[in-house]
Amino acid sequence: MTATATATYMHDILRRGRVPMAPLEYDVPWDDQPRRYKVYPGTQSIALARQAPAVDRPLGYALGCSRRERPGDFDLASLGSMLWHSYGLSGRRAAVHRNDDVPAMPWYDRAVWSRGTASGGGLYPIEIYLVTNGEQGLAPGIYNWNSARHSLSRLAVGNYLGRIQDSLGPHATGAGSYLVLSIKFWQNAFKYNSFCPHVTAMDIGTVLATWELWCRNQGLPLRANLWFDERDLNDLLGLDGYAESTVAVVPVPMGGAVAQGGRHSTPVRHREHEKSRAPRSFEVIDDIQSEILAAAGGDNPWQVPPPPPRKPRHAPDDAAPHVVLPAQPLGEMPLREVLLRRRSSFGRFAADPPISQGDLRAILDAVNAANDGFGIAGELPDDLVSTWVCATHVTDVAKGIYRYEGSTGELSQTLEAGLELFLQGNYFLRNYDMARIAAVIVLTGRPGQIIEHYGPRGLRLQNAAIGAATQYGYLAATARGLGCGAALGFDNTSYGEAFGTASLEADDTTAEWPMLILMVGHEDTAGAQMHLRLAEESTR
Repeated sequence: MTATATATYMHDILRRGRVPMAPLEYDVPWDDQPRRYKVYPGTQSIALARQAPAVDRPLGYALGCSRRERPGDFDLASLGSMLWHSYGLSGRRAAVHRNDDVPAMPWYDRAVWSRGTASGGGLYPIEIYLVTNGEQGLAPGIYNWNSARHSLSRLAVGNYLGRIQDSLGPHATGAGSYLVLSIKFWQNAFKYNSFCPHVTAMDIGTVLATWELWCRNQGLPLRANLWFDERDLNDLLGLDGYAESTVAVVPVPMGGAVAQGGRHSTPVRHREHEKSRAPRSFEVIDDIQSEILAAAGGDNPWQVPPPPPRKPRHAPDDAAPHVVLPAQPLGEMPLREVLLRRRSSFGRFAADPPISQGDLRAILDAVNAANDGFGIAGELPDDLVSTWVCATHVTDVAKGIYRYEGSTGELSQTLEAGLELFLQGNYFLRNYDMARIAAVIVLTGRPGQIIEHYGPRGLRLQNAAIGAATQYGYLAATARGLGCGAALGFDNTSYGEAFGTASLEADDTTAEWPMLILMVGHEDTAGAQMHLRLAEESTR
């Protein structure tokens, strides 16, 4: 499984703070940006209800029941509820904070809409299609879910289920309906250019993590497949694999008999209306996609390699200071309410009061829960995500750098020092004052090893795990009443050197690289802010 372009890309992404990546000069076309959703003119639209879930348990319940059997079935109402609470527009926000989009918020065409799931840059490039053999009153066919209108646009009529089942090989189920996720690259790349593959792969994980928690609470199954015949499904949906490509397939059984898959051959012919006048491609995205499509269109494209050998456990320094954080529950806030409240803090942190050790433990344990699963089918590698803490304002925890051991709830100090200058000096943007943040949780991974072992689709697996951990952390902070903000705009190399796990010169594929920072703390609530929620429809 050759992954030359993909491995080189990840190598360069992690060192871009020291060695800039092309394009070196890029003006974001804000006046020509795409929509955050797709529009298909001339298609029949089927509205879905914005319903509260039938069961609304606390977030802590969902995080703690990853191994429980879930034999239930979806119906159209429960499917629509999951889609809307995770990725639909749930309200409009406006606030005075440190992000650069504040002046545009009062204007409708630049409004900021809240969603339950986080997305890099708030761009939401994941597209969701429903392929069904005709369940719950729907005509058999292919539908695109419009996240802005919470409706299904019918793109093709016919029984295509056999095409989905063929793409999954032995991983196909008897479900009569499937969700197919894709990434529309320009929807992110217009802002982030060559950074796009890194960011959008994390969005796969944020979506699946939210769905996994939702399904645990509702007793519904979720098994997302990242390994399938990507070329065939792209052909089915009318995608070229470069501007947009499929990335995950999720069975959604709706209570029908075991489905006999039809193999209707006519692909989707409807074309979306692209708002951008001049969308463009980027060479690095095309190169990575070429490698992925080659791997995902060959013999047995559904075959998932077994996990790589277990990495050696980090041996703690017995002489270093240790802090065992007390375990505390996340509280009783229902998952639905947590999703409706979730947001990025954008610099609204207050250094006083510090967060408690219990607060920090609750968020760290939620982040680490991504290693127990986030809806991905098959066996995951051990410790896809590891966690470090840069502590600045945590009760009875000295300022410094710590490695977190999830099995014991223990912080092991590797450096005692004030970190404010280090954190601010290695952050690329201006929307956070690091001196006011209680703790920076650093999510690390071994992307070189994962890409080497799994091939180019390993980039999606590693980054999806980071995205899932990020989403779990956001939700845990929300449930505890804390602010949270995720960022990729930092010098990965400087953090790796500070942790002693990675460096600029070393090409060791097993190196542990900082991949995302998650900032947490209490928020300053004095600033003006508004959140107008869209009303849910009663189930009664």
